[in-house]
Formats: sequence, C-alpha cells, structure tokens
Amino acid sequence: MKTVLDLKNDGRFYIDDFNTERLFGHNGLDIISYSFVEFPLGSIYMEMEERILRLNETVVYKYLDKNNDSESQYMDYCDKYGKKNPHRNRDAFDSLINDFSVDNNDYDPLKGVIIVNQYGFLLDGQHRACLLLKKYGPKKKIPVLKIKARMSVRRKLGLLFKYAKMIFGKKSPIIQ
Repeated sequence: MKTVLDLKNDGRFYIDDFNTERLFGHNGLDIISYSFVEFPLGSIYMEMEERILRLNETVVYKYLDKNNDSESQYMDYCDKYGKKNPHRNRDAFDSLINDFSVDNNDYDPLKGVIIVNQYGFLLDGQHRACLLLKKYGPKKKIPVLKIKARMSVRRKLGLLFKYAKMIFGKKSPIIQ
C-alpha cells in the first residue's frame, strides 16, 4: 500500500503542499496504489455537483474561447469554487494561459502533475488539462498521476448513475 510520503518523494512528478493536504489529508483519499501513466486527454472527466462532464464541457475549457458568456461563467465559477482553492482565480488562469502560449513551454509534471483517479476523474489539474486539450485535442496522451483509492459502494453507485445519465441522458436503462 502506498502512502502520501511515497507520492511526495516520487521524483517523476510534483504535488504541492496545498494539494497534498486537500487530496490526502484528514478525511482525504485512502490510497491503495498509484501509477504514473500516459493518459488520453479525451478520457479525463470532471465531476461537478450532480453531473459528470467531459473536459470540453467545463466552464474552464469554455473560458478559453474568450467570449462574454464564457468569461462571465468563469467568474461565477471562481466565486463559487475559489474559496476552496486560492489558486483558482482569473488572474492565475490568464497567467497559465500566457505561460502555455510561449513556445516550448508546456505541461511539466515536475512543476505540478495532473492527477486522476482510477476511473479517469480529475482530482487536480483541471486548468492545465483544459489548456492541453484545447492545444492538442482529445487523443493526445499526457503523463498523469493515476491514484487508486478506496471508495464506498454508495460513492461508486453515485458515480455510475451520473455516468449513465451523461452517456444516455434521461433515457438511460438504469435511470428511471
């Protein structure tokens, strides 16, 4: 069984202290194992409130289009979720966008790894993943930290129902 210390000491990637505490601290994820793998951007999902979204359906991805609606929605998103993560604000994202637009300045797991769970749900790195998706498309594989963690049966079923609703809509055979 892997520990948070194993993650922090793994030289292939970097996780900052804020996200280490947020993801693995008191009442956080119970890690079974982890791997550092190539993962297609189009296979990364976000769980937002009662929905499961592909990255290109998120407010963060839509903000990259820079129209009035997407900017307004992103500001609402920052107001709602920025309290949980001080790095989640418009200035920080605009700075990241500028950093990624410079030639040869791209995603580097040694500066901050994108983290997914065993089902491909994003745990950290939404802004970076959205930038990469916009730049390279859904088939591009990127190195991610894939965490296998214990989940309750109730949590697994909740994700299953949300996923079925995303795939089948309200006509899902398992959602009545």
